[in-house]
Amino acid sequence: QGISGSSLNLTPQESEQLSVYVSDDAYVKKQKEDIEELTEMFKGLMGESEKSTTPEFIQEFQDAFSPKTDVRVSFSILMTDTNKTLVLEVSNEKLNCYYGNKEDASVEVRTTKDVVSKIVGGRMTFQRAFMSGILTAKGDFMTIRSFDEIFQFENSLF
Repeated sequence: QGISGSSLNLTPQESEQLSVYVSDDAYVKKQKEDIEELTEMFKGLMGESEKSTTPEFIQEFQDAFSPKTDVRVSFSILMTDTNKTLVLEVSNEKLNCYYGNKEDASVEVRTTKDVVSKIVGGRMTFQRAFMSGILTAKGDFMTIRSFDEIFQFENSLF
């Protein structure tokens, strides 16, 4: 909605001062640069690479992929808290992993980013997340069960 749509009560002096800042292109540009710099700094503090070339979780799935012959399945994993969908397409011994939509996925999964993080970190299996209800899945039950065979994450709990 912006400032005009909110109930911001400014005095005429404050309004005039604000309009001076907004109309100053150099000031606005500097503010945007500062915000960008802070964003990169916080990403670094959170353990994310500043210049990450691989989107989140894709490398982990590629590393954990355990190729099987005669396997053609696809998983569409919607992370409800970020509204991002990770698609895992397995065709024999090849894996295609990307963010996007796949209407005809073998298994449609709904969970949170935190649960996916626990799975790829080896702190929880897909099957355990499904059985405990923190992950819901629609599709062939045998395909759902095959997830932990196709993707073998290093873990210290099992």
